[in-house]
This record gives sequence, C-alpha cells and structure tokens, in this order.
Amino acid sequence: MANWTDHQRQKNAVTAMNLQTNELVRRVRKEFQGVDPQTPETEAYEEENDYEDWTFDEESEQQVLAETFKRFWTAWCVAEYILEKDPSKFGAQSFGLIALGRMLETVKASHLM
Repeated sequence: MANWTDHQRQKNAVTAMNLQTNELVRRVRKEFQGVDPQTPETEAYEEENDYEDWTFDEESEQQVLAETFKRFWTAWCVAEYILEKDPSKFGAQSFGLIALGRMLETVKASHLM
C-alpha cells in the first residue's frame, strides 16, 4: 500500500475498498446459486398439487445439491484454467476461492441431510 500522510484518508479508502469487495463477493456468491429459467417467478395456485409442495423429497433435494456442486466445480475449474494460462489475471484467484468455498458449503449441506 502507498504511504499515506493523512491516516484518516487512508482509513476511509481501506473501508471503502472493503465494502466494495464484500459487495462484489456477495453478488458473485448469489450469481453462483443460479435460477432455473424454466421456473416462472409466479406460479398459479393449484389446489390438488398443494400437498406435494409441502412434502420433503430427499431425492430431488440431493439432485439439486449435486447440480449446485457441479456449477461450483465448473467455476473453480475455469478459474484454475485461467490461472494456468495467465497467473497475473485479475480476479481469477478470488473467483476460484469463492467457488471453492461454495463447494465446501454444498458438501456440508449434503452431510446435514
């Protein structure tokens, strides 16, 4: 970090950078979650299918976790590939670490089921 004569200004700059970094990581993590494009945001209420929505379907839950894990694994592989090609590429390490963290969270969630 550069030499700062005004320590308050340095503190403000570091705080702003931390806030921006946290927001960027939050958005990337949210983007990793993904949304099924086939599922409309608002679905019509169907009385006969209401009970099915409340039942726990372990197999479909495992499938969701598996697909989620695949998405995170792919993101981590992409980050690794980019780092192999150009180790100085900006953001690739951070992207890979976020993906790796999400992979670990998914594994943990699957063991809690």
